[in-house]
Amino acid sequence: MIQVTGPQYETPTEIKVFRNMGADTVGMSTVVEAIAAKHMGMRVCTVSCITNMAAGMQEKLSHDEVKKASDNSSANFTKLIDGLLTDMKAE
Repeated sequence: MIQVTGPQYETPTEIKVFRNMGADTVGMSTVVEAIAAKHMGMRVCTVSCITNMAAGMQEKLSHDEVKKASDNSSANFTKLIDGLLTDMKAE
């Protein structure tokens, strides 16, 4: 994963550069939030929801597509986090 400042879609050229650097996903908050949490002494586990293919990898990007993917995954995402928290509490 590579961290960008966002919120914006990357250009096809940026995606090519990121892929050449070894990135397979792009995030806007996961990395900086994990760094801040670790700095505060917290144990860190990251989970990200991939909502769209990158620029240049599909015909058109749309915010509606991103929102729909996010909405469609919210129930499973909630179950995953609830399960992780339950497991952590049991430790």
